[in-house]
Amino acid sequence: MKAIVIGGVAAGMSAASKLRRVKPDAQIVVYERGGFLSYGACGLPYYVGGFNDDPAKLIARTQAVYKEMRIETHLFHEVTRVDPERKTVTVRNLDTGAVFEDAYDVLMVATGCNSVNPEIPGADSPAVFYLKTMEDGLLLHEILRLRDVTRVAVVGGGYIGLEMAEALLHLGKDVTLIEAGPRLLASFEPEFSELAAQEFPDLDVSLRGAVSIARRLQDPLAELVKIDPKSIGVGQYQHDVNQKALSAALDQVVTSVVNYVGVDLNTASPALLQHIAGLTAATAGNIVAYRNENGPFQNRQDLLNVPRLGPATFTQCAGFLRIKDGTEPLDNTSVHPESYGLAEKIAGHYGLSHDELKDPEKLAILRDKIQMNAAPKLAASLGAGEPTIKDILEELRKPGRDVRSDFPKPLTRRHVLSLSDLQIGSVVRGTVQNVVDFGAFVDFGLKTPGLVHRSQLSRHPFRHPTDVVHAGDIVEAEIISVDAARGRIGLSMKKVKK
Repeated sequence: MKAIVIGGVAAGMSAASKLRRVKPDAQIVVYERGGFLSYGACGLPYYVGGFNDDPAKLIARTQAVYKEMRIETHLFHEVTRVDPERKTVTVRNLDTGAVFEDAYDVLMVATGCNSVNPEIPGADSPAVFYLKTMEDGLLLHEILRLRDVTRVAVVGGGYIGLEMAEALLHLGKDVTLIEAGPRLLASFEPEFSELAAQEFPDLDVSLRGAVSIARRLQDPLAELVKIDPKSIGVGQYQHDVNQKALSAALDQVVTSVVNYVGVDLNTASPALLQHIAGLTAATAGNIVAYRNENGPFQNRQDLLNVPRLGPATFTQCAGFLRIKDGTEPLDNTSVHPESYGLAEKIAGHYGLSHDELKDPEKLAILRDKIQMNAAPKLAASLGAGEPTIKDILEELRKPGRDVRSDFPKPLTRRHVLSLSDLQIGSVVRGTVQNVVDFGAFVDFGLKTPGLVHRSQLSRHPFRHPTDVVHAGDIVEAEIISVDAARGRIGLSMKKVKK
């Protein structure tokens, strides 16, 4: 099979690389009319602004690398015509002017988008530049270092526009940023942009983004609830289903997760609080406003002082809101205030008073005394339901416990290996990236994920790989094959001793 890819930047080279992994024997030819392959366009403003003075750092992979992968690449070659009936393309060599035809079995067009040329008088002036390609960046890098360039206007308040404005400021230019829309970064969810602006009105947009990324490492749930789930990506068919039903289902999942985990009443944002049972966006905002005016909540009963938060709402939300180091030790558990009396009786059964629940040493003693199989006997003697008793016992054993602490920790890339460093028989730990009919791809720190073929997934019979693993699972696998030339890694999960 012969595949021709038109366009050698970003999607084009990603497609060519993926095709090489999937079809090792395919002949792959890439035509790119520019002079560069696979570069990071998002880094162009930083090169132009002098944060990085080496354009080579923007190149992800060179022609030599693709040659080793047996991908044939042609720079300064423009495809001028496609004949789908004959399955041929007409190509013009921009250096020599020579024109020739090339045949294909499979064709991919990955030319990317065109820069918008606004219909503004004077837009064709030699003083107007665009920033899209590597060539654009190289030209601007030189132009902006001329002494007579002092004032620059940037048209477009998206990511690149903002980054370009910052780069120009770094060069000491007088910058004007122009955006036709009602706000900057229109590609951000409006709610997310507004929340960030409200919380950090004095910070630059890029710094707000940096804070968001850092918070996702500290507490992913608290930060990601600010984003519409559909914007995160919930599958390639999300636009084919009923959007109202999809939104309702996603909101229900988010609300369920937030309530299951619980939130810290003294640090939670309005975006997080509004997902708590019984709370609305208005009451969540009132809680934060009350907290800002009166200081941290000392106990859950303080919630009744919040405007528009009455007893009925308190009953619904109180059990999901936590207060650390407050006046009431049970406020740092999922025990509802209505069950505090029962919790104190259970603690008293084990010899602890209410005040001793604040003492870490006493709690350690209590943890050793509590036996979960005592729930039926306690339920009978205290006249309470057995499920309630079990929940209270669990909370008394681990007050302030975050249920997420029991989940596998996310993996971080501590070092980067190359295929040549891998040894057959080594056991690696990674995250399942994707599950397909023939197996699962596992990311264990290399740019190239390893494939666990379905025959290597489990010793037990199963119908489909999703019966064994799911995307996001953290698994251990043994390296059973390495093909550096093809960029393929074979893994086995069933060979790992449990």
